[in-house]
Amino acid sequence: MTSASLFCSTYLRWYHLTDEPALRDVLIDAGERWPLRRQKGGYLASFVGPQSLFIDVMMNVGIVLWAANATGDKALRETALEHARTTAKYLVRADGGTAQEGIFDRTRASSCAKRRTRAGQRKVPDAAAWHGPVRLHRGGATDGEAEFLAVARRCADCYLRRAAATGLVPYWDFDLPPEAPHWWDSSAAPSPRVDYGPVGSRSDDRYRTAALTILDRLCSTSFWPSPGRTGGHSCCTSLPLPQGPGSG
Repeated sequence: MTSASLFCSTYLRWYHLTDEPALRDVLIDAGERWPLRRQKGGYLASFVGPQSLFIDVMMNVGIVLWAANATGDKALRETALEHARTTAKYLVRADGGTAQEGIFDRTRASSCAKRRTRAGQRKVPDAAAWHGPVRLHRGGATDGEAEFLAVARRCADCYLRRAAATGLVPYWDFDLPPEAPHWWDSSAAPSPRVDYGPVGSRSDDRYRTAALTILDRLCSTSFWPSPGRTGGHSCCTSLPLPQGPGSG
């Protein structure tokens, strides 16, 4: 699902270093492929099917916008912005929390029939959507659109507020009952750490401070092997999928 987003951290950096035309072509091709998934509801469908809008797809909007700007393709740019607006409309709550997925009614293409979350202890809408609030940073904020920057900050503030009690590295669900295993989701925290840069400002460095706090925790012995230990302490990723303790 996030294959296009990987190009930003690989080929795009390579291209910035070398300015090789062949690398530019690869980036443009990657950016132009995602819009082939566009649906009548104004979104880019996920791997699940044409009815599925995933918050994770926002990770790919950045490369689509880059390709649009590089080629001057206004239609491509509008497709990316349209997807971001649809995501913000249907998946982001007023408090900045999100659902992971929106399911659209195929008979009424512009109608989101329900929301749900696949990960987390309860697997219900808006639960365990730790990864959702930060996805809008990559797509919206990178293009300098004020409307998306506002949504990204709202989502970032939600994450900071909800993850504060656990040192900004969350458990695998924000709302775990006492009897549930309290495993750190160490794959969740790097996403906001990466994305807080674009939503910050010179007058407000709390996002940068939060990012450095997350980085410090993830590099501590709580999450890295130490003498006598071979893995992180009670870490996981994407539960309840088969990725349990030690895989984070």
